[in-house]
Amino acid sequence: MTELERRGALLTMLREQAAQNWFSLAQYFSTHRHFPQARAIYRRIIDTYGKGGERLYGEYAVIALQDLDILALNPGVEEPAKPSTSLSPVQHGR
Repeated sequence: MTELERRGALLTMLREQAAQNWFSLAQYFSTHRHFPQARAIYRRIIDTYGKGGERLYGEYAVIALQDLDILALNPGVEEPAKPSTSLSPVQHGR
């Protein structure tokens, strides 16, 4: 195997690992009901890895987005409340 072939194989492995990491992060956000963040990451996966050797991750992300849409339509599933920007009485006294 030549140096160029080794570098190409390493680059391929790194791109696949990056795709896996992004997908894991999106799953984490989805599991913890941070749906907007999960959607944004799934869209990034589709844009970045939708073609080429990692296109399988793009296909998984499309399915995951469809699943998130189903969850968003479920009235029993709510997105987490946004933290209040107002100061608590303790913070206000500082």
